[in-house]
Amino acid sequence: MNTTTVAATAGSGHWINAPRLVLAPHTSETVLSTAPTSRSETDFVDYRLGLTGPTAAYEVQDTAGEVNTAMSGINGAGYAHHFVDAHIATGYPSVNAHFTQW
Repeated sequence: MNTTTVAATAGSGHWINAPRLVLAPHTSETVLSTAPTSRSETDFVDYRLGLTGPTAAYEVQDTAGEVNTAMSGINGAGYAHHFVDAHIATGYPSVNAHFTQW
């Protein structure tokens, strides 16, 4: 079951390494964005799992003092069978986050 992008934004910045449109099952995704003229940015990518499955939300909140992925997760019918693992490599002004969905 592939996952397909349903929405993606680099918030007040822009993508350096944008998310892929389609991910194979159990695939990792690394996104990189920058917001050099803003004090913060919120990046998000939503993937639909299969044709009618839940949505995997990859979200990074990046400010001049903190970066987190607290709002990332799986929502919708069948969500209990899927998980998202998120790791942050760098923060403000360029955020590099790695997500694995299974």
